[in-house]
Amino acid sequence: MFSRKIRLLNKIVYIELSEAPFYELKDSLIFGFPINLEDSFFNLKNEVLGNKLKGYWLKIDFTDNKITITNDILGGYRLYYYEVANKIYVSDNHFKILEKLERSAIIKNKIEYDFWLKHRYTTGKSTFIEGLNKLSPASILEILDYDIYEKTYFKDIIRKSNPENHKNQVHKDLLETFAKIKKSTNKVILLFSGGKDSCLLLQYLLYYKIPFKPVFLKLNPISKFGLNDIKRVRAVAKELELDLDEIEIELSVISKKQKEDIVEKQLFDRHFSLLHFIGSKAIREKYGKECLVINGQSSDSILSFGPSENSTMSYFRRHIMYKPRTIISKLGLLLLILKTKKKFRLPKNKDELLFALFDEYKYTRVIDNNTSKEYVNYINDYINTKTKKLESFHSKEMYVKILSFCQGSDNQVVVNSSKANNLLTIMPFATPNIIYETIELKDENLEIRKPKYVIEQILENQFSFYYNNLKLKEVDASDVLVDMKSKIQNIVDEKFIERVKNVFD
Repeated sequence: MFSRKIRLLNKIVYIELSEAPFYELKDSLIFGFPINLEDSFFNLKNEVLGNKLKGYWLKIDFTDNKITITNDILGGYRLYYYEVANKIYVSDNHFKILEKLERSAIIKNKIEYDFWLKHRYTTGKSTFIEGLNKLSPASILEILDYDIYEKTYFKDIIRKSNPENHKNQVHKDLLETFAKIKKSTNKVILLFSGGKDSCLLLQYLLYYKIPFKPVFLKLNPISKFGLNDIKRVRAVAKELELDLDEIEIELSVISKKQKEDIVEKQLFDRHFSLLHFIGSKAIREKYGKECLVINGQSSDSILSFGPSENSTMSYFRRHIMYKPRTIISKLGLLLLILKTKKKFRLPKNKDELLFALFDEYKYTRVIDNNTSKEYVNYINDYINTKTKKLESFHSKEMYVKILSFCQGSDNQVVVNSSKANNLLTIMPFATPNIIYETIELKDENLEIRKPKYVIEQILENQFSFYYNNLKLKEVDASDVLVDMKSKIQNIVDEKFIERVKNVFD
């Protein structure tokens, strides 16, 4: 726990964070888990530091008349701030701020609330409570006596497609990340799903001869969709001769208090979080607190913008994502309209392409014709404000993805569940270098044909690992309890909606 009260000339700033600093100097503190932090990095400008550090982290600098707060490129270390009168409250726990406010000050931000209902998370700008803002990803917050403002350090990079170099640069960055992991004295846990991403992370562990334990978290009972995941991970683990540890999460023994705590932590990032929070707790209890958990989260978002499945609809989504004017995209749009009965259209210009990426429909880059003008203007204002110093459309595009989906539910649940259980977690795909190399070198035509081509190319060219050639045998899953009519997601959603009502009542 960290708490500090700072007096500026006419303002008082209250900073309260849920953990102790990871590293500290006299006037600078680092929180979170930046795996590649070095002493020399403190001599760098924050703009440069932000584009070097890997992991989720927050840096706070104190001077006589200013407080400067810098966060990681994906906004994984979530920070909230609220200004009222001559006071500014800053915390990674929104509840710590809300409890200091008058009830009458808690007003709903309707657009953010509508965005939350639609996407399960609020934007990188704010929350659905007026005035309770987030520090946007890849940003620096300056708190002065006379002002408080954000600026971004996200790089402006021109696209020069080169898939071979793209593969090489991503491979180089992953080698560097795992070289840091090798130096760790912590027990290494690989969250293993049996998919291509986790198989690639596995190869780096084997390459560096890093001792590790592959772990799969499973719910009991599980949904009919989850059953396929279990069959796959068991089959792949068996083929690769991995000693897989299946950690079972018993839904029936999770207390009401545990569920309420998770809902509170994930309030602005509505997510099916039991697996992560209870799973992280189980890992800590079984393997001890000195663990380093490797999680493949963010690979899809950064490398493919989402639609990476080998399905017909995913293929249409990729065409819509990158080539919205083609006949295939128009056909995909028609199928989407017929399936959803919603009035969608394809974006017509670059501004609409950015908006449609920010406000996507299930990884589909389309615009809902029923969206209100107020909603559109709110999002466009945020996009324009954060990207105004970027000239490259592809830099804007990646940053928009980060400001929306990447800072939201899927990433936040990884970070929050790790922080809640005092576990160190690294997401090797979520690094500045991989983000920037993807902006510059990505081949969209190849991406349409072979989603996340980089993963497969590294597996085959660097490790001679041919995922599609694995001879997977039928595995026994008779021990798995399947709830074919699982309503757990509906129950979780109801708890979030109920909690939100309590916030404003």
